[in-house]
Amino acid sequence: MAISLTLPGSWSASPSLVDFGVDSAGKDGLTQFRAVRLGSRFKVRFDSLPSLKWADFQAVLAAVLSAHAQGETLLVSWPQQAFATAIGAPAVNGAGQGGGSLVVNGFTAGAQIPAGVFFSLTAGGRNYLYQVAQAATADAGGNATVYVSPWLRETAPASGAALNFAAPAIEGFLDKTQWTLDRLSWASFQTFTVSEIQ
Repeated sequence: MAISLTLPGSWSASPSLVDFGVDSAGKDGLTQFRAVRLGSRFKVRFDSLPSLKWADFQAVLAAVLSAHAQGETLLVSWPQQAFATAIGAPAVNGAGQGGGSLVVNGFTAGAQIPAGVFFSLTAGGRNYLYQVAQAATADAGGNATVYVSPWLRETAPASGAALNFAAPAIEGFLDKTQWTLDRLSWASFQTFTVSEIQ
């Protein structure tokens, strides 16, 4: 089970896409094509984490080290501004979906979903992060087709799985952890990265 981590204070993040696609050139050297493959995913490096009093830092450190010790994933909020207007309670509409789009219901009628916003959903007990690839508008019944990037993973979401636009999260393994101490009065992480897994 994922271990949730709440980052206190101000911080900066450097998100990136881990791309498993392949670029190839034709025999003539004039043509080029790209093969899109399943498995592309996100990672985020958290930088400039604030120095905390040791008592406040301990809870953060406990979550990080527990994830390492138990071989668990870490669940961290993905930075995103809130929507200006309510968009409803969108959910996957139909099982077995794959590829680059999701059929969704539960939006507020006429809701505008701009390109570039992120959402997460749960499939097979794990949170997966996606970005809306093309702007979409829900119909009068709250239905819409949402094109996503990267493509849906091999674990297909169940029908009814909620799309979390309000508080998307990235879940993944944590890289090497290192922190600094100042006489056990203040402590901070230098940087750490959370990388999604399949």
